[in-house]
Amino acid sequence: MIDVYKLVADLHKSIDEMNRLLVRDVANLVPFDLTPVQEAYVIFCNSHAPTTVTSLVEEFGVSKSAVSQMITKLENDGFVKREINPENKRERLIFPAAKAKKYQQGLDQLDKQMTEKYYVHLETQDIQQMYNAISKLNGVIRENR
Repeated sequence: MIDVYKLVADLHKSIDEMNRLLVRDVANLVPFDLTPVQEAYVIFCNSHAPTTVTSLVEEFGVSKSAVSQMITKLENDGFVKREINPENKRERLIFPAAKAKKYQQGLDQLDKQMTEKYYVHLETQDIQQMYNAISKLNGVIRENR
């Protein structure tokens, strides 16, 4: 019988190893000093623009105060900008600013480089299987948090 706990631990070790192996690639292509949480906010703001504090609270499961503090920090650092929502003057819309767009360009370049350098050596069905498994796990996490 398969020990699921060991299998999950081994999976996490493999992901950690991949992250270590890619540190240099990531640092060269995405030369920003973001924490993992800041990075998650910037990526979300890039892919869901415009967004709102309420959307960020729902997505990250943290308080409105925590989101506001993070957005203020990212705004001060040039990653996001806020504008008054023309449809609801009491709400501010959050847009990616120049640094966030440049960050996304670096991520896109990293994806391309990884595809050409590493993923090309895998079968398409293996990549599809990884995508399916991660998407399924993301769904489970969303339902159970």
